[in-house]
Amino acid sequence: MNDSIYATVDEIAKFPDKYGFLQKYIAEHLIFPDISRESGICGTVYVRFVITSTGEVINLEVLKGVDPLYDIEALKVIVSLPDFEPGKVKGISVNSYYAIPIKFILN
Repeated sequence: MNDSIYATVDEIAKFPDKYGFLQKYIAEHLIFPDISRESGICGTVYVRFVITSTGEVINLEVLKGVDPLYDIEALKVIVSLPDFEPGKVKGISVNSYYAIPIKFILN
């Protein structure tokens, strides 16, 4: 098995259709920490992870955080993601990076 992680692929990893849109899934599973909400903190946490050649989500990291509690919550949501359809290079499933912003906005 090739352990390389691709930053660029021919076909990007895809969130499974049966769960709807990725951002909607995240919004439905995201929990605002009360103490951060009460402090009025808001912003966007940028998270990067690897989608393996079998679709598993691994190697999570916060690229740019907002608040430690929000950063932890963003990672919790990413850990809960179902397996993706893996990215492909020349038709072969590969390990690839995936980055996403997770917004914490107070209403």
